[in-house]
Amino acid sequence: VVPMLRTFVTDAGTGVVEMDFCQGGSLQARLAADGPLTTSEALAITEVLADALDTADELELLHLDVTPSNVLFTGFQQPQLADFGLNQPSAAGAPPLSPSSLPYSAPEVVRGTRPTPAADTWMLAATYAAMRTAKAPFGDSDPASVLLRRIERGDRVGLRGVTLSESE
Repeated sequence: VVPMLRTFVTDAGTGVVEMDFCQGGSLQARLAADGPLTTSEALAITEVLADALDTADELELLHLDVTPSNVLFTGFQQPQLADFGLNQPSAAGAPPLSPSSLPYSAPEVVRGTRPTPAADTWMLAATYAAMRTAKAPFGDSDPASVLLRRIERGDRVGLRGVTLSESE
């Protein structure tokens, strides 16, 4: 998780969270520039993210916005989960969806029902699929209504053309 340095309110009344600067950029930018990751690279990042989500779950928090744009890299290329802006206690209802998060969202979040830690697991798996294909799992150029129908139906997400061997 990207370390939080401090929080404060500006003179205009805006709340600000100051976090470490992750000079390695985002996973989204890396995928756009370099294409899909190897299986071992994707699994290593997924393991770090899963540990962060496990810690959040122990604190009874849900992240609910696990996407490649919220995976940032330190100067040493260590992945960190950022933007807990949608996080909320496990007992809360579903947050509003942002267009960039929609292709990664779990069905219960799309339906507006109360999410569980499984929603973060769904988003982590969708992010893994994006790491292996360099594409959002349900597409990112379709209108929101089409994406919602695909996610609600539980359309299968394939990794066509992706070699799943460790010998990459």
